[in-house]
Amino acid sequence: ETNRASTFDPYVQAEWRTDTTTLTAGLRHSRVRFNSADRYIATGNPDDSGAAQFDGFSPVLGIRREITPQLQAFASVGRGLETPTLNEVAYRTNGLTGFNPNLGASRSTGVEAGLRGRQAWGSWSATLFDTRSSDEIVVLSNTGGRSTFQNAGRTRRHGLELAGVMQWGRFTITPAYTWMDAVYR
Repeated sequence: ETNRASTFDPYVQAEWRTDTTTLTAGLRHSRVRFNSADRYIATGNPDDSGAAQFDGFSPVLGIRREITPQLQAFASVGRGLETPTLNEVAYRTNGLTGFNPNLGASRSTGVEAGLRGRQAWGSWSATLFDTRSSDEIVVLSNTGGRSTFQNAGRTRRHGLELAGVMQWGRFTITPAYTWMDAVYR
């Protein structure tokens, strides 16, 4: 068989600035297409050729505000689109051959807010986040080396991330800590 995957993701981005504030906005349109041409069709092995296409818009809006020259506050909100991979869409869930026509793209909305700073020793950031997804792509079965996938319900991930970048002579140390609560709803 011959499998082809193509993607087209044009986007626009705009920024507006003052001395202490930056507003950012963006919009992306994603289109992903998979094609499979079966080259081995015989008795007991039907034509598994097929195609699948996924598309959607992903907008984002953000703000960054300088509190002092060493401290910034930031916040953003955005929508996301996660399409299945060729491997995830390759098999039907009912055991028949060909692409899985029931598998859709996962969509999400994410919000984050935090602080970031610079000191003589390096920089740091503290970020609170919340992401809610629908139609999360998950494994349905894995039998005989063949995995099938399905869309789950809604998920929610929220938490806190702390990160730093420290210069220590010729060395750069980048510690990070993330606490996250993830739930299928």
